[in-house]
Amino acid sequence: MDDKEFLNTDFFKIQSNNVAPKRGRVLIADPFASDFYFTRSVVLLAEYRKDQGTMGFILNKPMARENYPSEIYETFGEEMLPRVYYGGPVATTQMFYIHQLPPEVLEGSEEILPDLYWGGKYSDLVDLIKSGAVPLDRVKFFIGYSGWAPGQLEGEISRNFWVIDDTDPQEVLGDTLDLWKRKLQNLGPRYEIWTHYPIDPQYN
Repeated sequence: MDDKEFLNTDFFKIQSNNVAPKRGRVLIADPFASDFYFTRSVVLLAEYRKDQGTMGFILNKPMARENYPSEIYETFGEEMLPRVYYGGPVATTQMFYIHQLPPEVLEGSEEILPDLYWGGKYSDLVDLIKSGAVPLDRVKFFIGYSGWAPGQLEGEISRNFWVIDDTDPQEVLGDTLDLWKRKLQNLGPRYEIWTHYPIDPQYN
């Protein structure tokens, strides 16, 4: 962006960046989303089928350990707790996981990106983790997921609820606490300005 374009940019107009959604990309919420799940959220699209619907996992909503499901403690114990995140408002009693284990290593896993997968046989994943064959930093668990019916996500994008960007396994499995801010900063000044908006505009 040159100086003229910069000066003519309406930074306060919320506008999508016109990148198409697809499996392996991330949705970055506009700064005015205000519900528990999607405020300042970044959602990895694990499945995207325009005629069947979309599912994904929120990457930057870590769950406090005291809120972990008892199954996590019973399975792994205090000394080997994996990272658990709120994945979204759908199926909130179910657990999902992303990792770097292809189907030949973890039966039933499905590719999101090269070297990034989701799902697979849970008992085998537990055995791999507990044996030390799979480091905990190669796996993230989610309670619930984010889902959209056919056409729903496209409608939200047309109303500028989301900006879309590419990602990679290192970013997805790394520290994502500040991911919303980092992704917007990387997209340039039009979107970086969003990081300065108050979460609740009435308190600005």
